[in-house]
Amino acid sequence: MPKSSPQPAWNILPPQTVPVRQRKAHVRACSDFAADLLSRFPGWARDLDEACAPEIAPLAKAIKEHGLEPGLRRFRNREMLHIVWRDLCGLAP
Repeated sequence: MPKSSPQPAWNILPPQTVPVRQRKAHVRACSDFAADLLSRFPGWARDLDEACAPEIAPLAKAIKEHGLEPGLRRFRNREMLHIVWRDLCGLAP
């Protein structure tokens, strides 16, 4: 009987129990978009497990620091990364 390969931890364990670095590696492997954003903005990884609605404060800060269009783009990218993370890590409802 052939041996089956072990399943990755994120497929058999509750998502919250898989270490963040493993989840980060999984998301990077599955999404070039997410990998690029995590490389460019490593601080964004801090809040990815949070199940929350977008807040106005980060949007206002991004607009103040980068201008309207770049600030909106940055905010949108951060929120899209959050969606990708939660979906690929099994944290989405």
